[in-house]
Amino acid sequence: MNTPAHFQVLGICGSLRQKSYNMAALRTAGELMPPGLKLRITGIGELPMDGPAPAILNAVEHATGVRFDSVPLTPEAIMEALEGEAVKA
Repeated sequence: MNTPAHFQVLGICGSLRQKSYNMAALRTAGELMPPGLKLRITGIGELPMDGPAPAILNAVEHATGVRFDSVPLTPEAIMEALEGEAVKA
């Protein structure tokens, strides 16, 4: 007898309020999931927010030779820093 595969779907709520429309929509989606699917709901506050940032800043520093110590790192900030380095040279 073949049993259906079970899949888990992650639903990320973009609001920190438990009674938000986002959370209500996710709960409803969980109730309407077809057999074999399970919805796991997590809030945006539960996700790590700083994971890749240090690695990205280090990679940009390695590529440009200019150290950046704040996020978000925008293309404009990189260009401004590179233009400032050119003036110093």
